[in-house]
Amino acid sequence: MLKIVIVDDEMLERKALQKIIQDHLEQISIVGEAANGRIAIEVAEETKPDLILMDIKMPGIDGVEAVKQIRSIDPNIRFIMISAYDTFEYAKEVMRQGVKEYLLKPSSKQDLIAAIERVRAEIMAEKSSNQEIVKLKQQFDKALTLAQTKWVASLLYDQIQNIQFEDWSELLGFHVHAGYAVIFHFHAPENVIDSCYSTLKMVVKEKANREVIVGNMENGQVPVLFFTKETMEKDRMQLHIRTIVHVFQHHVKKATLYAGIGHSYPSVQDLSKSFHEAAIAVHALLANKKQQYGFAPKQANPPLEAETSQIEKQLMESIRQGDLTQALYYFPQFVNNQRELEDNVKRAEEMFILAAHMLKELGIDYQRKGTFHDCQTNEALWQEAKLQLTRLVQFVHSWRNSHSKGVLVKAKEYIDAHYQDVLTLEEVAEYSELSPYYFSKIFKERLGISFIDYLTEVRIDHAKRALLNPKKSLKEICYLVGYKDPNYFSRVFKKQAGLSPSEYRKRAMP
Repeated sequence: MLKIVIVDDEMLERKALQKIIQDHLEQISIVGEAANGRIAIEVAEETKPDLILMDIKMPGIDGVEAVKQIRSIDPNIRFIMISAYDTFEYAKEVMRQGVKEYLLKPSSKQDLIAAIERVRAEIMAEKSSNQEIVKLKQQFDKALTLAQTKWVASLLYDQIQNIQFEDWSELLGFHVHAGYAVIFHFHAPENVIDSCYSTLKMVVKEKANREVIVGNMENGQVPVLFFTKETMEKDRMQLHIRTIVHVFQHHVKKATLYAGIGHSYPSVQDLSKSFHEAAIAVHALLANKKQQYGFAPKQANPPLEAETSQIEKQLMESIRQGDLTQALYYFPQFVNNQRELEDNVKRAEEMFILAAHMLKELGIDYQRKGTFHDCQTNEALWQEAKLQLTRLVQFVHSWRNSHSKGVLVKAKEYIDAHYQDVLTLEEVAEYSELSPYYFSKIFKERLGISFIDYLTEVRIDHAKRALLNPKKSLKEICYLVGYKDPNYFSRVFKKQAGLSPSEYRKRAMP
């Protein structure tokens, strides 16, 4: 709809113009009229028309002066000048104001309609062009944001080697000479995590007095790269992150934000090192929860052998959960630089074999590429392990996020946690947010076993472990693993294990 204002000091002329427009042109709205230049300025400011039909010779502020003032308010308004004076000076003056259409009174109906149509076509072409520009800019901004977040992941996971800060500057349009990584972690109810991410992005962009790129959120954690003109001292970095944390907490009351900070480095290749330091730092913060931001603690002595088993469990759990930050935190403790290379290679190989078996039990078939036997130093082992660990954990993370497979992992975890209760297929299906029929169908198709058979296996496996404790009675074990009838428990156990519970205990504990 084209909005028009008619300006002429003669009322009959205004009415005549209005009738011609309404009778012969469609998609036109006459939003106002004026008898002189002063009123025309007020009407234009109020109605914001696309086009003004402007008489030149009027009392007070004439048409030429009115055009000047209106264009200073809104340069996008178009004008068709109408005058009874066929003088070159008038035409020259209005052309200086950018007016291209000039009609003489009395103008024919055809000339007026043709002039309006020409202006309409020009306005529509410009609007279309502007919309295309806005659309292209939105697409560019979206593509740039996507590219930046992918760069964050590639750099932090050490998947890009041959690039310098100069290349980054050229690609992303700003000059950087150093940088550091920060991992932000939201301790918050699941229903506010997305809003936490949006608020964090807003605060980081607002408070960063330097260039910054925010990565994607995974498992409640967000990697952020801060770029600087030079490497920064720890105190300045910590002050900056403290400000971000405090401003975030001012906006969000239902969450606690933790920020692990990596050191500042003058090389792109070292950003992955900074990311690793940030991962260690955020893990330490979450462990003690005494402060919300800080750097990684100084490296302690290698863990005792008694502690290694616990570290291995934590590492396997982080792989199972698809949590790369946690995996990169535990792995260098499991494979420590202060051990012999041969021992570390053996540990790493065993860990990946165990991880493959664990994932296979979950229904995840991961094909590993390469080994560590060609690594000549502990540093080379760490670099290769980091690449392999990244591939493995990202594969698990993607798998868990896929619909049916992710649902089954969720269901199996729920069964493993509640096997001792009166557990029904309907309850687990509801927890998995699926209909009982569909849940039962994909459970059997994907895992090759029915829900009830899987639940039975879990219960009997726990019963077998409990039977190794001579202090527990068979009746106690029966209730412990989710059965209410000892006789029924014995029948199920014998069918599953080939022996009665008492026979199994005698053979296991001669």
